[in-house]
Amino acid sequence: MKSVEQRLQQAAEETRQVAGAHWPRPLESETPERRQGWLVFAAAFALVVVTFGLVPWLAGIGVEPPVGDSTLPVEPVATSSTVTDTTLGTAPERSCPDVPLPGQIEGLPAAVAEKRDAIIAAAASCDIETLQRLAADPFTTSYGWGGSENLVIWNDKGLEPTKTLLLLLDMRYATVEGENGSIYVWPAALTYESWNETTEKERNELAQIHSEGELDLFAHGEAYLGWRVGIDEDGNWLYFVAGD
Repeated sequence: MKSVEQRLQQAAEETRQVAGAHWPRPLESETPERRQGWLVFAAAFALVVVTFGLVPWLAGIGVEPPVGDSTLPVEPVATSSTVTDTTLGTAPERSCPDVPLPGQIEGLPAAVAEKRDAIIAAAASCDIETLQRLAADPFTTSYGWGGSENLVIWNDKGLEPTKTLLLLLDMRYATVEGENGSIYVWPAALTYESWNETTEKERNELAQIHSEGELDLFAHGEAYLGWRVGIDEDGNWLYFVAGD
């Protein structure tokens, strides 16, 4: 059985391990009386540490407890982090377009129907990266500058290109002849010789993606020059563009 002095020495050693950086050891030149007094103090301090759980406080000032000492638990230190939603470049508060999904269309070639369905699925999910992959190379989004990268730019500016795509692909389509065969275009109004050929239903649909002022310009110019989508007969998505 350990003597009182041995227990004091053990307690002092444990205390030095816990707080060695803050509680100096007794100097070699000290007298036995002072050394024994220091041991008594150290043992008392160790008892307080064990009884009242001061290890978390020591941990807070940078002192680590002895490894493997289960009697001196260290409380976890709370940390904070900021999560920024950068998915597809959209702001966290912005949601995907709340518009009905376009229905199926009869009469489309399989390749065109497949590409249309893929565009609809990506637009409904606000998946700009997939939309970019679906685009042909080259792909036209502006007659001035830019290809599929404009989809990202417009989306970041809150211009809702996905909403415009969904609304367009739910309108009547028509075909035009391109260099490599037929191109299926939405809306059909693009192919009319005169704005007067558009029906009231078509004008109401176009009013969802164009302002009243833009519709007036089409009427005065006697032609629709607004947003359109073009997919060729082989299923290549050629453009999503507005203008002449």
